[in-house]
Amino acid sequence: VRDVLTASATQAGAPDNIRGHGRIDALAALQNPIPTIQFASAASEGLETVSPAVIEVTLSAPFAHTVSAQCRVSGGTSTGGVDRVCQPRVITFAPGETMTTVPITIFNDTQGEPDETVILSLSDVSRALSGAPASHIYTIHDNDPPVIQFESDRSWGSETTSPARLAVSLSIPWTDPVSVNYRVSAGTSTGGGVDRTCLPGTLTFAPGETRNFIEVFVTNDDLPEPDESVTIALSSPVNGSLGSRKTHTYWILNDDGLGGASARFCEASSSASESAGAVKIAVALTHPLATPAQVNYRVTGGTSTGGVDRVCSPGVLTFAPGEMLKDFTITIYNDKTPESNETVIVTLSEPSGALLGAPSSHTLTIVDDDTVF
Repeated sequence: VRDVLTASATQAGAPDNIRGHGRIDALAALQNPIPTIQFASAASEGLETVSPAVIEVTLSAPFAHTVSAQCRVSGGTSTGGVDRVCQPRVITFAPGETMTTVPITIFNDTQGEPDETVILSLSDVSRALSGAPASHIYTIHDNDPPVIQFESDRSWGSETTSPARLAVSLSIPWTDPVSVNYRVSAGTSTGGGVDRTCLPGTLTFAPGETRNFIEVFVTNDDLPEPDESVTIALSSPVNGSLGSRKTHTYWILNDDGLGGASARFCEASSSASESAGAVKIAVALTHPLATPAQVNYRVTGGTSTGGVDRVCSPGVLTFAPGEMLKDFTITIYNDKTPESNETVIVTLSEPSGALLGAPSSHTLTIVDDDTVF
């Protein structure tokens, strides 16, 4: 009789994961409906303070034999080991069971950030059929106030450009007003309308707003003089926390030259983490020209190794009529080896249509970010 039932089950098209377990499973498949395994819902959500998040997986009906499936993370915007942990696992339904759970450990950080997701999927179902939904999206809701910081740590502009607008952003929209104080903290320029005006103030973000600007009013004088800087610092945030870019240095590029315009670096030195990737180095003319100008640049020194620590191929910068600012890129390789900080020195040469100004060399320091364990 069992042989007949087994043959009947096979001929009836019982699934491979049922047929593969022999005569007893074939008998069970004929005597009871084959259950399906699936998530109890397609999506759920919770605060990052709630850990573990518990995701339910169900069997559509009790079954006489053990049913199993593989559950693993298949996607989402969260980062494993940083935002959450959910290791691949085999989930099992003992005979008669119809519900089990999968835990996700959530890390409660203090960083204001967008909500993040983790997607779980079921596969390799044994002694059952795959049901729907076969995947589940869990949304981790951030509960931390937004991070407030400048969008960059430096920028440049001609003294003919006023006001200079320095962008400040929030990491996420917030339901209440967010504010931060700002003031001039350093720089070579003179305030009070001599070179620029930027009074202390408070920058306020309305609910839902994520971007705002601090304005520096630049005085366009007729004096041939070096480029000058002004550094703005953020402080005393309300309904938010300060990020790493708490200060921004704005360089006022002089446009009044003696004789011909000069091409030079905006800064003699700068630094960047080796995880920064591409770093832009700015070159400027002392004042705009009616005809094109060019200047060559190339690596002339430093402790870093080309092709190993960074790449900066020789090149030519071309200033179109009226242009004052150009840049080139140094690509930094982010290795995993703890080492000393390294440098790369780039030098300008062979100007055409302009003179060579100072500084004509720029030193970029590549800051190592690898930890010795």
